[in-house]
Order: sequence, then structure tokens, then C-alpha cells
Amino acid sequence: MTLEFIAHRGASSLAPENTLAAFRLAISNGVTGIEFDLQLSADDVPVVIHDAGLERTTDGSGRVRDRDLAYLKQLDAGSWFDPKFVGQEIPTLQQVLELAKDTTIDLYPELKYAQFWSENALQNLVKILSSPPWQKRTKILAFDPDLLERIRRYSQSLILGLNIANGDEFKKISRYSRKNMILSAHYSLLLQHPQIVTDLSEQGIEIIAWTVDNREDMQQLADLGVQKIISNRIFSE
Repeated sequence: MTLEFIAHRGASSLAPENTLAAFRLAISNGVTGIEFDLQLSADDVPVVIHDAGLERTTDGSGRVRDRDLAYLKQLDAGSWFDPKFVGQEIPTLQQVLELAKDTTIDLYPELKYAQFWSENALQNLVKILSSPPWQKRTKILAFDPDLLERIRRYSQSLILGLNIANGDEFKKISRYSRKNMILSAHYSLLLQHPQIVTDLSEQGIEIIAWTVDNREDMQQLADLGVQKIISNRIFSE
């Protein structure tokens, strides 16, 4: 079985995570999708960055949620990884869509910090991602099942994916409609409990494994019937 590779925060082994440079490298390496983290600035603009705080991946400080877009856009989000990436910005969702629009890759935005996503912000997000061509190419991921339920109220057609990291969380999936739903599970959970793959496949639920960087693990997942993996590595490098 041929695996489909989804780049975790872009080509994050080759470029600073969650930047346009990382996304361009992922696209050039032939991935089928890009996973990235999405949260809100102080003025409710969806921006692409993982941590709640700015310190690890930028030269800024404080919480992303407390900084407006103008502040965030002046930060350097690249030189922490390598000086050659100095000047890389924190992208907005709109910039990612612009980069991806002339490609065929799928997008896997993971919504962070559910408490900051107001109903208005979710409605605006759904409006953006429900427009062509994104409705068929976007899978919205989240660890918070209630956040996904809130999104579902605004769209029955968008594909939503529940992230799970342990067996107890697997039980949560039984609460939700199987229509337009996928499961994104930590790869070790699937290797330890292969029946999960069988059960969900029989129910017609697509499974994605994260974050898989070892070739042996990849092969074991493929043998189980997993077709898509999220990885930090671009294996054509």
C-alpha cells in the first residue's frame, strides 16, 4: 500500500515550522497535504502558529491571543531555526490559502485553544473554508470534540477530524456523526490497538496517523491499512 504523506507544520525538518517557507518546501517534495496550527490574534485574524506564547518560534513575547496582527506581522519567525530563514513571518490563514490555491494539496488546519474561538470567529472560518476549492480540500482537526461540534452547527459538509492520543479518547468518537468525519490518532495508539483501524475502516471512517517519522513504523501502519500519515520528515529528501 502506498502511503500518503501530510507534512507536519510543513516541511518542519527542513524549514521553520508553520511558515510559508516550510509549506513551499513540503509542496516541492510532493506531499499530498499540509498540517498546520491555527489560532486567533487579538483582532480575531486566524494566524498559523502552534504555541500559545510567542517566545519559542519568534523574537516576540507574550500570548498570540493578546497581540494584534500588526504586532505579529513584524516578528521574525524563521531565524530561530536557521539564520537563512530570517524574516519569515507568522502567516495568516489567507496567505496559506493563497499559496495552496494553484496546487492539488489538501489542508489540515488544527484549531488550537478552543476557549478563544468565538461563535463569530467560527462562522467566519467556516465561510472561508466552505468556498471552492477549499470545501473538498480541507479537513479541520482539533483535540476538543466540543469545538468540532460547534463547527458542525455551521456546516454539515466540511470534513472534521478528531485528534486522539490515548485509548480512552477513542471512545469519544462514538458520540458523533460518521458523516464527513475522520479520525487523527497518535501512531503508537494504532500500533498498540490495531483493532481500532479495522473497526473504523468497517464504519467508513478515514484514519490518519500522527506524527510518524520512522520508516519501520510507517510500514507497520501501512500493513494495518492506514493510508495517510502526518510526518515531520520529507522522505524524498
